[in-house]
Amino acid sequence: MSNFSKSVVRTITPIVIGYVVALLVKVGFSVKSTDVTAVLAPVISAVYYLLVHALEQKFPKLGVLLGVPASPSYDVKTAVVTAVDEVKPIVEESAPAIEKVVTADVTKVVDAVKAPAKKTAASTAKKSTAATKKTTK
Repeated sequence: MSNFSKSVVRTITPIVIGYVVALLVKVGFSVKSTDVTAVLAPVISAVYYLLVHALEQKFPKLGVLLGVPASPSYDVKTAVVTAVDEVKPIVEESAPAIEKVVTADVTKVVDAVKAPAKKTAASTAKKSTAATKKTTK
């Protein structure tokens, strides 16, 4: 079983157990059943998970109470390699589209920067020509 599968099972099991226990507990309450379940289920789930996980540290076989007897083990190098392997095809497939967007955006930015510069240069040239004409008169 993969680490991902183990983590999913170990996450979902306490939620299901918390919900079932909340359903059993609410039988004795006279308030709306949805209110009791909404409050009790997450609390029971969290307490169950914390209790079993703490006991699992001393008694590893109790991990089965979380759905899988072993905690997932994460190796950073493997996780990074897996992530890169999963993302690489997506990036390679998207690269042409991304390049078009980036190129278009860069072109717009360059044009926007050049436009005021051209206006400023033209304005400066006109002023210089006008000043020269005044001086020569």
